Amino acid sequence: MDHVDRCEDSLAVNRHKMRCIVTKCASQRCKDAEGSCRARYKILKCMEVDYVVIYEQGEHCMAIDAPPSPVSSPELTTEMKDYIVSKLEDAPSMVPLLAYSFMSRELTSGRIAGQAPALEKVQNSVKTWRGKNKPDRMEPVLEICRQSMYDGGAAERTSESLLVFCDTQVVDGAVQPALGTGSAANPFRIGLTCMALLESYVKVQRDPTLSTLLHLDSTHSIVKQKYPVFVMGISDRSGSFMPVVYYCTSLRKAQDIRWCLAFLKRVILHEFGLIFSPDFVMMDADKAQFKACEQEIQSTKILMCWFHVTQNVHKHVDGAKLSMITRKKIFRDLYGLHFAETEDDYLRKREFVAKNMYDLAGNSNPLIASLAVSSSKTLRNLGTSGTITDKDCLNGNNNVVIIQNILITQLNPHHSLGGGAI
Repeated sequence: MDHVDRCEDSLAVNRHKMRCIVTKCASQRCKDAEGSCRARYKILKCMEVDYVVIYEQGEHCMAIDAPPSPVSSPELTTEMKDYIVSKLEDAPSMVPLLAYSFMSRELTSGRIAGQAPALEKVQNSVKTWRGKNKPDRMEPVLEICRQSMYDGGAAERTSESLLVFCDTQVVDGAVQPALGTGSAANPFRIGLTCMALLESYVKVQRDPTLSTLLHLDSTHSIVKQKYPVFVMGISDRSGSFMPVVYYCTSLRKAQDIRWCLAFLKRVILHEFGLIFSPDFVMMDADKAQFKACEQEIQSTKILMCWFHVTQNVHKHVDGAKLSMITRKKIFRDLYGLHFAETEDDYLRKREFVAKNMYDLAGNSNPLIASLAVSSSKTLRNLGTSGTITDKDCLNGNNNVVIIQNILITQLNPHHSLGGGAI
Protein backbone atom coordinates (compact mmCIF):
# COMPACT_ATOMS: atom_id res chain seq x y z
CA MET A 1 0.00 0.00 0.00
CA ASP A 2 1.53 3.32 -1.08
CA HIS A 3 -1.14 5.68 0.25
CA VAL A 4 -4.18 5.62 2.51
CA ASP A 5 -6.97 7.71 1.02
CA ARG A 6 -9.30 9.39 3.46
CA CYS A 7 -11.62 11.75 1.69
CA GLU A 8 -9.39 14.31 -0.03
CA ASP A 9 -6.33 13.75 2.17
CA SER A 10 -3.48 11.44 1.05
CA LEU A 11 -1.29 10.14 3.86
CA ALA A 12 2.12 8.83 2.71
CA VAL A 13 3.22 5.49 4.08
CA ASN A 14 6.93 4.51 3.93
CA ARG A 15 7.49 1.14 2.27
CA HIS A 16 10.26 -1.14 3.52
CA LYS A 17 12.64 -2.81 1.09
CA MET A 18 12.53 -6.32 2.48
CA ARG A 19 14.61 -9.39 1.77
CA CYS A 20 12.98 -12.77 2.36
CA ILE A 21 15.01 -15.88 3.23
CA VAL A 22 13.44 -19.33 3.68
CA THR A 23 15.76 -21.89 5.20
CA LYS A 24 15.86 -25.22 6.96
CA CYS A 25 17.08 -25.87 10.47
CA ALA A 26 20.89 -25.90 10.61
CA SER A 27 21.28 -26.93 14.25
CA GLN A 28 24.02 -29.46 14.89
CA ARG A 29 21.90 -31.05 17.63
CA CYS A 30 19.15 -31.79 15.11
CA LYS A 31 21.70 -33.21 12.69
CA ASP A 32 22.97 -35.57 15.40
CA ALA A 33 19.45 -36.84 16.15
CA GLU A 34 17.80 -39.58 14.14
CA GLY A 35 15.46 -38.48 11.37
CA SER A 36 15.19 -35.14 9.57
CA CYS A 37 14.28 -31.94 11.36
CA ARG A 38 10.94 -30.49 10.28
CA ALA A 39 11.63 -27.00 11.58
CA ARG A 40 11.64 -24.24 8.97
CA TYR A 41 12.47 -20.55 9.23
CA LYS A 42 11.28 -17.55 7.26
CA ILE A 43 13.42 -14.46 7.76
CA LEU A 44 12.32 -10.98 6.68
CA LYS A 45 15.11 -8.40 6.77
CA CYS A 46 14.78 -4.72 6.00
CA MET A 47 17.54 -3.54 3.66
CA GLU A 48 17.39 0.06 4.91
CA VAL A 49 17.25 -0.28 8.69
CA ASP A 50 18.49 -2.92 11.10
CA TYR A 51 15.11 -4.65 11.42
CA VAL A 52 14.52 -8.41 11.15
CA VAL A 53 11.40 -10.56 11.60
CA ILE A 54 11.83 -14.34 12.01
CA TYR A 55 9.00 -16.85 11.63
CA GLU A 56 9.38 -20.46 12.76
CA GLN A 57 7.29 -23.45 11.69
CA GLY A 58 7.52 -27.08 12.81
CA GLU A 59 9.30 -28.75 15.70
CA HIS A 60 12.93 -29.64 16.15
CA CYS A 61 13.94 -33.27 16.40
CA MET A 62 16.86 -32.71 18.78
CA ALA A 63 17.01 -34.54 22.09
CA ILE A 64 16.05 -32.52 25.14
CA ASP A 65 19.31 -33.33 26.92
CA ALA A 66 21.49 -32.75 23.84
CA PRO A 67 24.54 -30.50 24.34
CA PRO A 68 24.13 -26.88 23.22
CA SER A 69 25.01 -25.91 19.66
CA PRO A 70 28.50 -24.47 19.15
CA VAL A 71 28.79 -20.72 19.21
CA SER A 72 29.00 -19.25 15.72
CA SER A 73 32.13 -17.42 14.60
CA PRO A 74 32.28 -13.72 15.55
CA GLU A 75 31.25 -11.31 12.83
CA LEU A 76 33.58 -9.03 10.91
CA THR A 77 32.73 -5.62 12.35
CA THR A 78 32.85 -2.32 10.49
CA GLU A 79 36.01 -1.35 12.37
CA MET A 80 37.68 -4.59 11.29
CA LYS A 81 36.65 -4.06 7.66
CA ASP A 82 38.03 -0.53 7.70
CA TYR A 83 41.35 -1.79 9.04
CA ILE A 84 41.58 -4.47 6.31
CA VAL A 85 40.76 -1.90 3.64
CA SER A 86 43.51 0.41 4.91
CA LYS A 87 46.02 -2.43 4.64
CA LEU A 88 44.86 -3.31 1.12
CA GLU A 89 45.13 0.31 0.00
CA ASP A 90 48.75 0.37 1.19
CA ALA A 91 49.55 -3.03 -0.38
CA PRO A 92 46.91 -4.14 -2.93
CA SER A 93 48.67 -7.47 -3.51
CA MET A 94 48.51 -8.45 0.18
CA VAL A 95 47.18 -11.98 0.69
CA PRO A 96 44.16 -12.44 3.02
CA LEU A 97 46.17 -14.52 5.50
CA LEU A 98 48.62 -11.66 6.07
CA ALA A 99 45.76 -9.17 6.52
CA TYR A 100 44.17 -11.56 9.01
CA SER A 101 47.46 -11.79 10.91
CA PHE A 102 47.76 -8.00 11.18
CA MET A 103 44.14 -7.69 12.33
CA SER A 104 44.56 -10.44 14.95
CA ARG A 105 47.51 -8.54 16.40
CA GLU A 106 45.36 -5.41 16.69
CA LEU A 107 42.56 -7.42 18.36
CA THR A 108 44.97 -8.98 20.85
CA SER A 109 46.43 -5.60 21.81
CA GLY A 110 42.94 -4.13 22.23
CA ARG A 111 43.37 -1.42 19.61
CA ILE A 112 40.37 -2.95 17.80
CA ALA A 113 37.38 -4.12 19.82
CA GLY A 114 35.85 -7.56 19.38
CA GLN A 115 36.88 -11.15 18.83
CA ALA A 116 38.79 -12.51 15.86
CA PRO A 117 36.43 -13.81 13.16
CA ALA A 118 37.08 -16.85 11.01
CA LEU A 119 39.75 -16.57 8.32
CA GLU A 120 37.13 -17.32 5.67
CA LYS A 121 35.28 -14.08 6.48
CA VAL A 122 38.46 -12.08 5.99
CA GLN A 123 39.08 -13.86 2.70
CA ASN A 124 35.57 -13.01 1.50
CA SER A 125 36.01 -9.39 2.55
CA VAL A 126 39.29 -9.10 0.64
CA LYS A 127 37.74 -10.74 -2.42
CA THR A 128 34.80 -8.31 -2.35
CA TRP A 129 37.07 -5.28 -2.01
CA ARG A 130 39.27 -6.33 -4.92
CA GLY A 131 36.21 -6.95 -7.08
CA LYS A 132 35.08 -3.36 -6.49
CA ASN A 133 38.56 -1.79 -6.68
CA LYS A 134 40.25 -3.36 -9.68
CA PRO A 135 43.60 -1.68 -10.39
CA ASP A 136 44.35 0.04 -13.68
CA ARG A 137 47.08 -2.27 -14.95
CA MET A 138 47.58 -0.32 -18.17
CA GLU A 139 48.50 3.00 -16.55
CA PRO A 140 51.96 1.84 -15.30
CA VAL A 141 52.70 0.46 -18.77
CA LEU A 142 51.61 3.70 -20.42
CA GLU A 143 53.80 5.71 -18.04
CA ILE A 144 56.83 3.59 -18.97
CA CYS A 145 56.05 4.16 -22.63
CA ARG A 146 55.74 7.93 -22.13
CA GLN A 147 59.23 8.03 -20.66
CA SER A 148 61.03 5.55 -22.93
CA MET A 149 59.17 5.30 -26.26
CA TYR A 150 61.31 5.83 -29.35
CA ASP A 151 58.97 8.37 -30.93
CA GLY A 152 58.84 11.25 -28.45
CA GLY A 153 59.99 9.70 -25.18
CA ALA A 154 60.55 12.12 -22.29
CA ALA A 155 63.49 10.37 -20.61
CA GLU A 156 67.11 11.04 -21.54
CA ARG A 157 68.32 8.15 -23.67
CA THR A 158 71.53 6.22 -22.96
CA SER A 159 72.94 3.09 -24.57
CA GLU A 160 71.57 0.85 -21.81
CA SER A 161 68.30 2.64 -21.05
CA LEU A 162 65.00 1.05 -22.01
CA LEU A 163 63.77 1.74 -25.54
CA VAL A 164 60.09 1.08 -26.25
CA PHE A 165 58.66 0.42 -29.70
CA CYS A 166 55.01 1.47 -29.85
CA ASP A 167 52.55 3.42 -31.98
CA THR A 168 51.79 6.99 -30.97
CA GLN A 169 48.97 9.50 -31.19
CA VAL A 170 48.71 13.23 -30.53
CA VAL A 171 46.43 14.10 -27.59
CA ASP A 172 46.03 17.78 -26.60
CA GLY A 173 49.17 18.67 -28.52
CA ALA A 174 51.32 16.02 -26.80
CA VAL A 175 52.59 12.72 -28.21
CA GLN A 176 51.05 9.83 -26.28
CA PRO A 177 51.56 6.05 -26.66
CA ALA A 178 48.83 4.11 -28.47
CA LEU A 179 49.24 0.47 -27.46
CA GLY A 180 45.87 -0.76 -28.71
CA THR A 181 42.99 -2.46 -26.95
CA GLY A 182 43.78 -6.08 -27.78
CA SER A 183 40.88 -6.43 -30.21
CA ALA A 184 41.13 -7.71 -33.78
CA ALA A 185 40.65 -4.19 -35.15
CA ASN A 186 43.07 -2.55 -32.68
CA PRO A 187 45.62 -5.14 -31.48
CA PHE A 188 47.96 -4.59 -28.55
CA ARG A 189 51.59 -4.14 -29.68
CA ILE A 190 54.74 -3.16 -27.81
CA GLY A 191 58.46 -3.85 -28.23
CA LEU A 192 61.33 -3.59 -25.73
CA THR A 193 65.03 -3.20 -26.42
CA CYS A 194 67.92 -0.78 -25.83
CA MET A 195 70.50 0.94 -27.99
CA ALA A 196 73.27 -1.36 -26.73
CA LEU A 197 71.49 -4.43 -28.12
CA LEU A 198 70.92 -2.71 -31.45
CA GLU A 199 74.58 -1.63 -31.59
CA SER A 200 75.68 -5.25 -31.04
CA TYR A 201 73.55 -6.41 -33.95
CA VAL A 202 74.72 -3.63 -36.27
CA LYS A 203 78.34 -4.49 -35.49
CA VAL A 204 77.78 -8.09 -36.61
CA GLN A 205 75.93 -7.16 -39.80
CA ARG A 206 78.61 -4.66 -40.81
CA ASP A 207 81.42 -7.21 -40.41
CA PRO A 208 82.05 -8.72 -43.89
CA THR A 209 83.67 -11.82 -42.40
CA LEU A 210 80.50 -12.80 -40.51
CA SER A 211 77.10 -14.06 -41.57
CA THR A 212 74.11 -12.76 -39.65
CA LEU A 213 71.66 -15.40 -38.44
CA LEU A 214 68.49 -13.91 -36.96
CA HIS A 215 66.26 -16.11 -34.80
CA LEU A 216 62.53 -15.42 -34.56
CA ASP A 217 60.54 -17.32 -31.97
CA SER A 218 57.44 -16.88 -29.82
CA THR A 219 55.97 -18.33 -26.65
CA HIS A 220 53.47 -21.13 -27.12
CA SER A 221 50.72 -22.07 -24.64
CA ILE A 222 52.64 -20.68 -21.66
CA VAL A 223 51.35 -17.10 -21.57
CA LYS A 224 49.31 -16.08 -18.52
CA GLN A 225 47.40 -13.24 -20.20
CA LYS A 226 47.10 -15.04 -23.58
CA TYR A 227 49.33 -12.44 -25.25
CA PRO A 228 52.27 -14.13 -27.03
CA VAL A 229 55.77 -12.76 -26.52
CA PHE A 230 58.17 -12.78 -29.48
CA VAL A 231 61.94 -12.56 -29.35
CA MET A 232 64.41 -11.66 -32.08
CA GLY A 233 68.11 -12.25 -31.66
CA ILE A 234 71.29 -13.53 -33.25
CA SER A 235 73.49 -16.51 -32.40
CA ASP A 236 77.13 -17.43 -32.89
CA ARG A 237 78.89 -20.68 -33.76
CA SER A 238 79.05 -21.73 -30.12
CA GLY A 239 75.26 -21.53 -29.79
CA SER A 240 75.18 -18.39 -27.65
CA PHE A 241 72.05 -16.30 -28.13
CA MET A 242 72.10 -12.50 -28.08
CA PRO A 243 68.66 -10.81 -28.04
CA VAL A 244 67.92 -7.83 -30.22
CA VAL A 245 64.30 -7.02 -29.33
CA TYR A 246 61.45 -8.48 -27.31
CA TYR A 247 57.90 -7.61 -28.20
CA CYS A 248 54.40 -8.55 -27.15
CA THR A 249 51.27 -8.58 -29.28
CA SER A 250 47.71 -9.70 -28.70
CA LEU A 251 47.64 -11.57 -32.03
CA ARG A 252 50.02 -13.90 -33.88
CA LYS A 253 49.14 -12.75 -37.40
CA ALA A 254 51.57 -11.79 -40.15
CA GLN A 255 50.76 -8.08 -39.88
CA ASP A 256 51.71 -8.11 -36.19
CA ILE A 257 55.12 -9.62 -36.91
CA ARG A 258 55.56 -7.25 -39.85
CA TRP A 259 54.87 -4.34 -37.51
CA CYS A 260 57.85 -5.22 -35.32
CA LEU A 261 60.15 -5.92 -38.28
CA ALA A 262 59.19 -2.63 -39.91
CA PHE A 263 59.74 -0.72 -36.65
CA LEU A 264 63.13 -2.39 -36.16
CA LYS A 265 64.16 -1.57 -39.74
CA ARG A 266 63.17 2.09 -39.29
CA VAL A 267 65.10 2.51 -36.02
CA ILE A 268 68.28 0.86 -37.32
CA LEU A 269 68.18 2.92 -40.51
CA HIS A 270 67.57 6.18 -38.62
CA GLU A 271 70.09 5.61 -35.81
CA PHE A 272 72.89 3.79 -37.66
CA GLY A 273 72.26 4.47 -41.36
CA LEU A 274 72.15 0.71 -42.03
CA ILE A 275 69.51 -1.29 -43.87
CA PHE A 276 68.33 -4.17 -41.69
CA SER A 277 69.10 -7.25 -43.81
CA PRO A 278 70.35 -10.36 -41.97
CA ASP A 279 71.75 -13.14 -44.16
CA PHE A 280 69.49 -15.79 -42.63
CA VAL A 281 66.42 -15.87 -40.43
CA MET A 282 65.50 -19.05 -38.58
CA MET A 283 61.90 -19.51 -37.46
CA ASP A 284 59.22 -22.01 -36.57
CA ALA A 285 57.08 -23.72 -39.20
CA ASP A 286 54.61 -20.86 -38.97
CA LYS A 287 52.89 -19.24 -41.96
CA ALA A 288 52.50 -15.88 -40.23
CA GLN A 289 56.22 -15.62 -39.44
CA PHE A 290 57.14 -16.77 -42.95
CA LYS A 291 54.88 -14.25 -44.70
CA ALA A 292 56.08 -11.39 -42.51
CA CYS A 293 59.77 -12.11 -43.14
CA GLU A 294 59.17 -12.72 -46.85
CA GLN A 295 57.58 -9.27 -47.19
CA GLU A 296 59.79 -7.19 -44.86
CA ILE A 297 63.28 -8.71 -45.35
CA GLN A 298 63.13 -10.02 -48.91
CA SER A 299 66.88 -10.46 -49.34
CA THR A 300 67.12 -12.80 -46.34
CA LYS A 301 67.12 -16.59 -46.69
CA ILE A 302 64.44 -18.16 -44.52
CA LEU A 303 65.32 -21.34 -42.64
CA MET A 304 63.32 -23.63 -40.39
CA CYS A 305 64.57 -24.38 -36.87
CA TRP A 306 65.98 -27.86 -36.27
CA PHE A 307 63.18 -28.94 -33.96
CA HIS A 308 60.52 -28.47 -36.64
CA VAL A 309 62.76 -30.07 -39.25
CA THR A 310 63.01 -33.30 -37.28
CA GLN A 311 59.37 -33.06 -36.25
CA ASN A 312 58.24 -32.97 -39.89
CA VAL A 313 60.56 -35.79 -40.87
CA HIS A 314 59.26 -37.93 -38.00
CA LYS A 315 55.68 -37.18 -39.02
CA HIS A 316 56.07 -38.35 -42.62
CA VAL A 317 58.37 -41.26 -41.86
CA ASP A 318 55.87 -42.53 -39.29
CA GLY A 319 53.05 -42.11 -41.80
CA ALA A 320 54.95 -44.13 -44.42
CA LYS A 321 55.43 -47.02 -41.94
CA LEU A 322 59.05 -47.54 -42.96
CA SER A 323 61.17 -50.31 -41.57
CA MET A 324 63.49 -49.59 -38.68
CA ILE A 325 66.57 -50.01 -40.89
CA THR A 326 65.26 -47.47 -43.41
CA ARG A 327 64.35 -45.04 -40.64
CA LYS A 328 67.84 -45.24 -39.19
CA LYS A 329 69.41 -44.55 -42.59
CA ILE A 330 67.21 -41.49 -43.16
CA PHE A 331 67.95 -39.96 -39.76
CA ARG A 332 71.64 -40.85 -40.02
CA ASP A 333 71.85 -38.75 -43.18
CA LEU A 334 69.69 -36.04 -41.63
CA TYR A 335 71.93 -35.57 -38.62
CA GLY A 336 75.01 -35.78 -40.82
CA LEU A 337 73.83 -32.73 -42.75
CA HIS A 338 72.88 -30.97 -39.54
CA PHE A 339 76.44 -31.10 -38.21
CA ALA A 340 78.20 -30.04 -41.41
CA GLU A 341 80.64 -27.23 -40.62
CA THR A 342 81.37 -25.85 -44.10
CA GLU A 343 79.53 -25.47 -47.38
CA ASP A 344 81.84 -27.96 -49.11
CA ASP A 345 81.22 -30.48 -46.37
CA TYR A 346 77.50 -29.90 -46.72
CA LEU A 347 77.54 -30.40 -50.52
CA ARG A 348 79.54 -33.60 -50.19
CA LYS A 349 77.14 -35.00 -47.62
CA ARG A 350 74.18 -33.90 -49.70
CA GLU A 351 75.40 -35.98 -52.64
CA PHE A 352 75.74 -38.90 -50.26
CA VAL A 353 72.14 -38.40 -49.16
CA ALA A 354 70.95 -38.39 -52.78
CA LYS A 355 72.81 -41.62 -53.48
CA ASN A 356 71.23 -43.27 -50.45
CA MET A 357 67.80 -42.22 -51.67
CA TYR A 358 68.49 -43.96 -54.99
CA ASP A 359 69.58 -47.08 -53.13
CA LEU A 360 66.36 -47.05 -51.14
CA ALA A 361 64.30 -46.65 -54.32
CA GLY A 362 64.42 -50.38 -54.86
CA ASN A 363 62.28 -50.75 -51.76
CA SER A 364 58.67 -51.71 -52.39
CA ASN A 365 57.45 -48.67 -50.47
CA PRO A 366 56.14 -46.14 -53.07
CA LEU A 367 57.10 -43.18 -50.86
CA ILE A 368 60.80 -44.08 -51.04
CA ALA A 369 60.63 -44.48 -54.81
CA SER A 370 58.96 -41.09 -55.24
CA LEU A 371 61.46 -39.49 -52.89
CA ALA A 372 64.36 -40.87 -54.90
CA VAL A 373 63.05 -39.40 -58.15
CA SER A 374 62.07 -36.10 -56.52
CA SER A 375 65.39 -35.76 -54.73
CA SER A 376 67.27 -36.09 -58.01
CA LYS A 377 65.27 -33.24 -59.54
CA THR A 378 65.62 -31.20 -56.37
CA LEU A 379 69.40 -31.53 -56.23
CA ARG A 380 69.80 -30.61 -59.90
CA ASN A 381 67.67 -27.51 -59.41
CA LEU A 382 69.51 -26.40 -56.30
CA GLY A 383 72.94 -26.04 -57.89
CA THR A 384 75.84 -25.34 -55.55
CA SER A 385 74.29 -22.63 -53.41
CA GLY A 386 70.53 -23.25 -53.37
CA THR A 387 68.46 -24.25 -50.40
CA ILE A 388 64.96 -25.45 -49.60
CA THR A 389 63.12 -23.00 -47.36
CA ASP A 390 60.01 -22.93 -45.22
CA LYS A 391 57.92 -21.96 -48.25
CA ASP A 392 58.16 -25.44 -49.75
CA CYS A 393 57.17 -27.14 -46.51
CA LEU A 394 54.33 -24.72 -45.79
CA ASN A 395 52.88 -25.29 -49.27
CA GLY A 396 52.45 -28.96 -48.45
CA ASN A 397 54.72 -30.53 -51.07
CA ASN A 398 54.55 -34.00 -49.52
CA ASN A 399 56.40 -35.85 -52.29
CA VAL A 400 59.73 -34.32 -51.39
CA VAL A 401 59.05 -33.35 -47.80
CA ILE A 402 61.76 -35.56 -46.31
CA ILE A 403 64.49 -34.44 -48.69
CA GLN A 404 63.30 -30.85 -48.28
CA ASN A 405 63.60 -31.03 -44.54
CA ILE A 406 67.07 -32.51 -44.89
CA LEU A 407 68.27 -29.90 -47.37
CA ILE A 408 66.80 -27.07 -45.31
CA THR A 409 69.80 -27.34 -43.00
CA GLN A 410 72.19 -25.89 -45.59
CA LEU A 411 75.23 -24.23 -44.05
CA ASN A 412 77.51 -21.44 -45.21
CA PRO A 413 81.29 -21.15 -44.69
CA HIS A 414 81.07 -18.58 -41.88
CA HIS A 415 78.23 -19.71 -39.69
CA SER A 416 76.88 -22.96 -38.27
CA LEU A 417 73.10 -23.28 -38.12
CA GLY A 418 73.19 -26.19 -35.74
CA GLY A 419 71.95 -24.28 -32.72
CA GLY A 420 68.40 -25.52 -33.05
CA ALA A 421 65.32 -23.76 -31.81
CA ILE A 422 65.59 -20.87 -29.41
